Amino acid sequence: MKNWETLEADENLIMTKHYTAGRQNHRIRYLVLHHNAANLSIRGCWNTWQTRQSSAHYQVDSYGRIGQLVWDTNTAWACGDWTANLESISIEHADISSNPWLISEATLDNGAHLVAALCKHYGLGKPTWMVNVFPHSRFSSTQCPASLAGSQNAAYMARAQQWYDHMTNGASAPTTNNTTTTKQEDIDMSCALMIRNDDTGLVYYWSPETGLTGLSNPDQMKVLETAGVKLMHASKGAPWWVRAQQITDLVQARTLAYETAQTKALETLAKNIGASPEDITAAVKTSVNAALANLSITLTNQNKTVETATETTDTKEEK
Repeated sequence: MKNWETLEADENLIMTKHYTAGRQNHRIRYLVLHHNAANLSIRGCWNTWQTRQSSAHYQVDSYGRIGQLVWDTNTAWACGDWTANLESISIEHADISSNPWLISEATLDNGAHLVAALCKHYGLGKPTWMVNVFPHSRFSSTQCPASLAGSQNAAYMARAQQWYDHMTNGASAPTTNNTTTTKQEDIDMSCALMIRNDDTGLVYYWSPETGLTGLSNPDQMKVLETAGVKLMHASKGAPWWVRAQQITDLVQARTLAYETAQTKALETLAKNIGASPEDITAAVKTSVNAALANLSITLTNQNKTVETATETTDTKEEK
């Protein structure tokens, strides 16, 4: 979401049909949750609903990106009950598995955050199940929204209430088992991480040795979650992906520095074949020390500069 306060979605892809303009003098009274029964993107929802008589106001994809497809002021064709359509905002969620149906951690977190933001914006009160947040199955004969009314309901609603408290009275933002703390001193940098840019919805895989790799498929995220790789939230105000890449630059520069020193040592050995062991040792030490002394790295950001004895490398903050 670009702006939770103003409800500005990551992407606006508004339907050209299969919704009704206005709300026929009804006001928004509650939210209705749905699941895709598939792993659809925002564009995938738009394509599907353009060819069938259904729609929803929002889609939360498996990366947590939120798209708006019907404006809140208009009526989506979502609930199978006309009064419910007129009085609700419908939120779709992408699934990452089908047996059983489950949504990703990113979808759960941002879906719940959206629920909180909508409840705040429209004065609906704290999100409460079967009071101002309902399953699709409440209004028509369907299994929708699957896990959101079942195995993941408690976590989803707890998260929605935590986000609501955070947005309305400044309570701490919710954290999850798959999310590392945002305090730098508490971050374990010895293992791999997934880093999610909450401003864009992009997810990166990172390790000190390999650096950042953008994930291109939600299943990749699921595999890493199953393998125990933690998800860390980041944003423009807390750009942890930049700090992570700086660590990689440092590690790789040090590796290059020592490789350079080893090369100098081998060259010195080759030049001193036949000399005494003491002379060879002294020559190698001199060569290695000279190689390392001439290498330095500078990591720069908006706040400070860090220097250490390795190769010179410049890094730029991600915009």
